Amino acid sequence: MKRLANLRDVLIRSTAQSAPARYAVAAGVALVMLSVRGLFDPVLGPGAYYFLYVPVVVVVAYALGFGPAVLAILVAGVTSYLVFSRAGFGFKADAQTNLRLALFVVSAVIAAWMASRVRARLAALEAGASAATAQARSQADLFREFAERVSSHLQLLSAVLQIRARDETAPDYARVLMNAASRTMMISRLNRSTGAGEEGLVDFAAFAERLADSALEAHGRPPLVISVEGELVLLPEHAVSLALMLLECVNARAREPAPGHLRIVLSSEGDDGVLVIAEDRVLPSAAPSPEANGLIGALATQLGGKLVLGRSGAREQFRFAFPTTLQPLPAWDPLQVLH
Repeated sequence: MKRLANLRDVLIRSTAQSAPARYAVAAGVALVMLSVRGLFDPVLGPGAYYFLYVPVVVVVAYALGFGPAVLAILVAGVTSYLVFSRAGFGFKADAQTNLRLALFVVSAVIAAWMASRVRARLAALEAGASAATAQARSQADLFREFAERVSSHLQLLSAVLQIRARDETAPDYARVLMNAASRTMMISRLNRSTGAGEEGLVDFAAFAERLADSALEAHGRPPLVISVEGELVLLPEHAVSLALMLLECVNARAREPAPGHLRIVLSSEGDDGVLVIAEDRVLPSAAPSPEANGLIGALATQLGGKLVLGRSGAREQFRFAFPTTLQPLPAWDPLQVLH
């Protein structure tokens, strides 16, 4: 059945632009059938052996449709009736010969109609299955995207909770906030692994280019050139945290009207990833806000990395090195043990 379907697909693709082409193919197949019948005439002897044509008629109906199959029936049947019947060439007065032709035409037309209907039903079922599969894949992709966004928001929320815990003066409140950060991060990882699935590593260089371009577009395209150099592949969790840090730095610089060239350099040092953001000019007001600095610090802590802000020669530089493996969750320190 699959071979017939493939044959039909090939024939339809080759004749889809012209319905007459399908009828021409059907007529050609009928003539081939007659030629094969003529080759075996010495063995079969005189007579219109209509049953030899039925399998080919079914294939034509399945592959090309009902109309071309009817044409093949008429060409093969009438030619066999005129040429191969016992009474010789021409129309026959023999009732038995005429009855055989009539029975062949009727039975072959019914078989062709059934084959074309079977193919039509199979095509409808295939189209329905394809539509259902496409819808299921679309919904699965939507669910994965939703799960990834939820995981990213929970990851950011965990970092914010760590900031609040670090700034909280009351020890008990600080412990509660840190516990909340720990559980939020755990839920984020669980949701990413079960909902988003295994998506592999992220090409952060390509992602950083798109992120920087989007940030510049959001700020109305300031006179700032951003270039991304190097390569770095990360787990999705690391990519989210590093993207938030990069976005805070780019936003802070994009708010400055002065032109400039911001270089983003990505590299690997052993098992660590390194992000360097540098600019030739020193612009003190372009530094991230205290709130942004707090978020960057929390994200750096979340990744277990080392953050350095300063200057390298004439350049203002932001350097962050971090392990590319998942870090332990913030310590769980309940106020009291539940029994």
